[in-house]
Amino acid sequence: PPPPPPSPPANAHKYLNIPVHEITTDVNEDFFSSATTGTTGKGVLLTCNRGCVNSEEVTLDFCAERVTYTFCKRGNPTTLASTASDQVAVDLMEQTTRKAFLSLTRELHKRGFDPGASCRARLRQWFCYEFFNQCNTDETLYMPTCLAECYALKEACGEANSAFIQCDLEWEEQDFGGNTPATYFEGGTYTANGTYVNSNATKGLYIRGVKPNGEYGTTIFEPNAGRCTGGGVTVARVTFAILTALFALFALDGC
Repeated sequence: PPPPPPSPPANAHKYLNIPVHEITTDVNEDFFSSATTGTTGKGVLLTCNRGCVNSEEVTLDFCAERVTYTFCKRGNPTTLASTASDQVAVDLMEQTTRKAFLSLTRELHKRGFDPGASCRARLRQWFCYEFFNQCNTDETLYMPTCLAECYALKEACGEANSAFIQCDLEWEEQDFGGNTPATYFEGGTYTANGTYVNSNATKGLYIRGVKPNGEYGTTIFEPNAGRCTGGGVTVARVTFAILTALFALFALDGC
């Protein structure tokens, strides 16, 4: 019989899919709650309920080179108390960012992928942008991470080893609390006038992009460079379909 095909290299995980949201960071669960200002429309900006912090007025370590802007303050009840300084909140934000980064790299190692320097740098930058979202000019909203950052991470780490990130993921796809309209899912039918109808009993897979009735979901990564965090580097657009929800999964209290 012919010899078996050669095994793929250890770092080529075609179906690698890390449940990023299950990575433990040993931080109070209050740190991971969030609420959007809307449920439809592309590039929705989110409310920053606890105020914004100027990076020049606090000390950053893990994200010092990447966070050079005014960002949305996040934390738990202790670090967000009126008696706590901005630095206390920022220290927890960095602690959480670092733990999330290290947890993810450990998961990659467990799957046989050793991220190179370029991949590690992009992962670190991405985590910093996700936890330290830039505030808008009047400091009432924070901006999602730029789509360009997702593309850059994919390019640096390779598609096979970054399958846990889906750059076209939408907020509504996660169906928090079952609030996503049933018409955003497959399994429905069309009425005589061409309207797509569905029910929770029949909804199937989520439909990304334009929905049958012309509606749009809210993309996790923002394509508009003027309305997002990061995106300072231009990268070639690659083909692939963010994370199993890192924007929602790592959105924190206060935003």
